[in-house]
Amino acid sequence: MTFRQQLQQIREQREQILRDEAALQAERTAALAVLPARFGFGDLDDFIKAVTGACRKNGSSKEATVRRVRCAARPAPVAESAPKAEPRGLARAQATTGDGAEPHPSAPAGTSLDDPANFGLMPDFSLVASVGPLAPEQRERLAEAFGFATRVLHTSRIPAAVWREWRRFEKSAAELLRQ
Repeated sequence: MTFRQQLQQIREQREQILRDEAALQAERTAALAVLPARFGFGDLDDFIKAVTGACRKNGSSKEATVRRVRCAARPAPVAESAPKAEPRGLARAQATTGDGAEPHPSAPAGTSLDDPANFGLMPDFSLVASVGPLAPEQRERLAEAFGFATRVLHTSRIPAAVWREWRRFEKSAAELLRQ
């Protein structure tokens, strides 16, 4: 191979590198554009404010916070089109439980408090649905459920949506038991 051929080959490789860099930049831009929607934010400004606010709490160092956020987030791979954001907070809790309906497929399905991170058992709201005075057997079943609700609420690492539903149940049960 002559020197001129080698120079031509180097030029072609440089052009290929430039094309690859442009493609990588376009892919990165597309990934960043869908990032806020993946975490349930309407626009980039709200997402940046939330991340900045989370990073500045408790006076922690920027590096430690970035590591924590990276470990906690672990987003799904970028899809061709932006996925629809899942409901957050109370909306997700209502979507997962509703009126005794089956939990959302991504909700934990465990029934034992020995594994609180996977605990997904929801309260039986039919116990607190009565309008009039409670019969003794209803009161007894409600008292048992109230005791279990208290145990759930005092167990750490219960998923937030599950915990909120048990808290709502406990409030309703306490009100009924006071009557």
